[in-house]
Amino acid sequence: MITRTFWDPRNPDPPLRRQGPHGTSIHTGSQAPPQPEWRTGRGPLERHVGERLEGRIVEDSLEVPRGSGPRRHLLYLPAPDAQEQSVSTSGLPLLVLFDAEVWFDELGLPHALEAAVRAGRLPPLAVLGLTTSGRADRFRSLGANSAFLAGVAETSIPWAERAAVAQGILLAGRDRRILAGQSLGGLSALVGALELPDAFGAALAHSASLWWEHQEAGPEGFMPAPPRFDREPGNNWITARFREASARDVRIRLEVGTREGPAAAHNRALHRVLLECGWESEQHLYEGGHDWACWRGCLIDGLDWALSPPTPTE
Repeated sequence: MITRTFWDPRNPDPPLRRQGPHGTSIHTGSQAPPQPEWRTGRGPLERHVGERLEGRIVEDSLEVPRGSGPRRHLLYLPAPDAQEQSVSTSGLPLLVLFDAEVWFDELGLPHALEAAVRAGRLPPLAVLGLTTSGRADRFRSLGANSAFLAGVAETSIPWAERAAVAQGILLAGRDRRILAGQSLGGLSALVGALELPDAFGAALAHSASLWWEHQEAGPEGFMPAPPRFDREPGNNWITARFREASARDVRIRLEVGTREGPAAAHNRALHRVLLECGWESEQHLYEGGHDWACWRGCLIDGLDWALSPPTPTE
């Protein structure tokens, strides 16, 4: 058996994720949505190890309540000329997202954001990324863990604000603060919109784990009940919570793939409930599945939406 692997010399794209010496490659068809921010046309690893970052990344290890001990906090701050925008306006927008060990370490999100800024698609923004350390930590921290999310608002965001000020950059307040995540992180973004409207002005939920049924925390933290997508669309824990709650001034964007089975129907049902209850909500269905190749495009699209003025309603 041949155990060596080689790059496809005809594939102009860098690997989707940097994993060891190779990474995960991706085949993009002619009708796939464009993702120019993630395509450099350079060598396969230059996206991650050779391309110069104009901004900077500040890193620290902080403990967030009800998490699994100290976790890495990664703060991306844009290039120094973005400081002028933070002075002339109310500060730079801040994206808060989970699974930073993938977004920063493997996908190279800061590079993609800088490409989007150069193209005029996004304004300069800062990113606070929180890492997770495996499946158990993701379930414990991102499984609709209200105390953990409150800790992000009370501990992680103030740290980011102080770190930015130390670099001469002012971060915007809640109106320009976005909470984003995918899968369990998408569920957490929805819980954050519901429970922390004073901390976040928008939430991006990509392929959110709407199957989640909340349980009381045990010795190992929150653990999920078995997925139940056999229920009627909308008959799930998080949709019921929105149905019972008063609408708040938080914009919500739902994205899910056509190849995610019943998840699409549950997302549509949640979107209908949000609109009926008075929330500002958008729902998008992309051609694809439950994977990073789709979520990386969803994130840029969602930021474009969240940082644009709301569309007036008649």
